[in-house]
Amino acid sequence: MRTIGIGAEAGYAGDRIEPAVALARHGCLDDLRFECFAERMIALARQARLADPHEGYDILPEQRVPAALPTCRAGGARIVTHMGAANPLAAAQRVRDIARSLARDAHGKALSSAPLDLDLPTPPRCGDGTA
Repeated sequence: MRTIGIGAEAGYAGDRIEPAVALARHGCLDDLRFECFAERMIALARQARLADPHEGYDILPEQRVPAALPTCRAGGARIVTHMGAANPLAAAQRVRDIARSLARDAHGKALSSAPLDLDLPTPPRCGDGTA
């Protein structure tokens, strides 16, 4: 049986980011989860998307991704999130753009009613000698 290390970054959209970086650095994680979704966030995201069809997702990807990505990449952990709220594809594209500005070979996938392939490579596994 294989053990999977999962760390959770937040309990709502406005939580601190520093604990996520500490988990990624010291937790030998496979996945770092950004928990950014609560009932009140759905309503706020819907309002934002109605005002602008390119909005409607978590307001902090510009802080979360740059803070966690370098440590996650170094340790071989994936970032898994549902920052998308009312606009998951726009959120995925924004996260991809931020990630690629930090690491040109960054990649990932977005799941919605229509999957969006972001063409991101699979990170090395923790403990396989590459991390």
